[in-house]
Amino acid sequence: GRVLALANRAYYAIFYCVCALLATENVYTKRHQAARAKFSELFVKTGRFTVESSRIVGNSFAARQSADYDMESYLSEGEAQLLLDDARTFHNLTTDYFNQNPIT
Repeated sequence: GRVLALANRAYYAIFYCVCALLATENVYTKRHQAARAKFSELFVKTGRFTVESSRIVGNSFAARQSADYDMESYLSEGEAQLLLDDARTFHNLTTDYFNQNPIT
């Protein structure tokens, strides 16, 4: 029953994965937009992550913005489930990346 809260939590799960990935490149940002842009530049454009993964980041950000700041925002349970699935997918992609590219 707290689907708008789910949008926030799903986004932050993805955002912290992005921050962990960026940290491997010694990149630390103060703004969410900068983190998304650097993820695209360093991980998507280089082929380490797919364009689909970038779409997940962008969609989750948009859903979170709407849920957190739009007083008339509505998110169906089906849409919330898609956001949760995307967060799980992105977490799995991040985990797989770290398993294949261990930090030493």
